[in-house]
Amino acid sequence: MAIGKSVPMLDSVARVTGTVPYATNLKLPGMLVGKVFRSSVPHAHNIKLDVSAAEQLPGVVAIVTAADFAGDDTPNLHFGSTIQDQPIVAGDRIRFIGEPVAGMFNDNPAVIKVVTDYIRIVFPSYIFLGMIFTVTYSLNALHKPLKSLVLSALRMFVLYVPLALVGSALWGLTGVW
Repeated sequence: MAIGKSVPMLDSVARVTGTVPYATNLKLPGMLVGKVFRSSVPHAHNIKLDVSAAEQLPGVVAIVTAADFAGDDTPNLHFGSTIQDQPIVAGDRIRFIGEPVAGMFNDNPAVIKVVTDYIRIVFPSYIFLGMIFTVTYSLNALHKPLKSLVLSALRMFVLYVPLALVGSALWGLTGVW
């Protein structure tokens, strides 16, 4: 090897011909295949999952739902980039279309493709909630924990920002707000 000379990659021929092995194509003996069952509705609460038909399929090793994470001995299994408030799988509330509701594991790739067809989400008749278009609607009883936080932030903004602007005008202060 020398400085200024091209050095061919060791796997360049395999990459160009499409024969390079990828981790997603790896198959080992006894390996399980997984699939995630996702919600098809944008917002619902008090849901129940019926996985009894899916459990009867051949080769099903496990079906993981929020009930498996409930209890005093399990850690708080939430994630999120800033605030860890997103559950790994939906519990009794669905928050968006495509939210993970259950995870299935099977030893047969052919069966795992249809296993989600056997899982049902049981919705109460009043389940589908409206979309939120106004601040007033978002502060209703459905969102009580956030109501006080939003109201206190609004109070701070309404009270302190005008005072800061008046103070900077009086004393000739400038800056980027």
